[in-house]
Amino acid sequence: MAKDLVESLPTNLDKKIRDLGSGIKIIISNKVSFTTDSVLLADFSSSAAKSKVLEIGSGCGIIPLLWCKNHEIGKITAVEIQKHAFDLMVKSIHLNGLEKKIFPINKDIKTLSQNSEFIGAFDSVVCNPPYLSFEKPCKISERTISRHERTINIEEIIKLSYLFLNNGGYLYLCCRSERLCDVIFYMKQNKIEPKLLKFVEYLEGKPPKLFLIKGKKNAKTGVIIENNLILQTKNKNYSNEAKKIYKDFQ
Repeated sequence: MAKDLVESLPTNLDKKIRDLGSGIKIIISNKVSFTTDSVLLADFSSSAAKSKVLEIGSGCGIIPLLWCKNHEIGKITAVEIQKHAFDLMVKSIHLNGLEKKIFPINKDIKTLSQNSEFIGAFDSVVCNPPYLSFEKPCKISERTISRHERTINIEEIIKLSYLFLNNGGYLYLCCRSERLCDVIFYMKQNKIEPKLLKFVEYLEGKPPKLFLIKGKKNAKTGVIIENNLILQTKNKNYSNEAKKIYKDFQ
């Protein structure tokens, strides 16, 4: 079954299956895989998985699949604009028998803002947005579309999230530390109040490279800043928290 699903993908993709643990597997390729950012965001936003969730930019589906591994799942709508990544996600959903939990959509998220069924329909929105500005020169590819603001930028993601969230709904983001001011500015501008902030140190004692943030639509002001998440200790061993997050990856 798994072999048939992999072989049915386009021949120009170097496909392989990776075991995420707890019986959940993901199909990735040389062009489309997943990063630490997505794994950390899946863990940070895990409480959202029990509700009605919209993920913007799902890639190969790593975040919904990790939610299905660890928690009871509500309904996850996973939107991905790139066809290769979308095909991988669909095959992974079928491979794990999650068709009744994860609902993939291969569209530009901007077009869904014109669909009344999506307006105010979600308890949570989750996104690992492109973090490099459009102005930075790059060659167009699957990787640059996911990393550069070529098809959508952070401001647009936050504006759309406000539309898609119900009143009191939550937005979860993971982004590079240099974009923190932009993210908080656009969240407050669009009436999504930052409620929880956590920085990520790849190596203990070094400046944080990432941050994880949770905001609430139409909420009062007030944010909690958690202790930094440290992935590697000073002697370059994985921290206990990192081991817990990656506990049964293979």
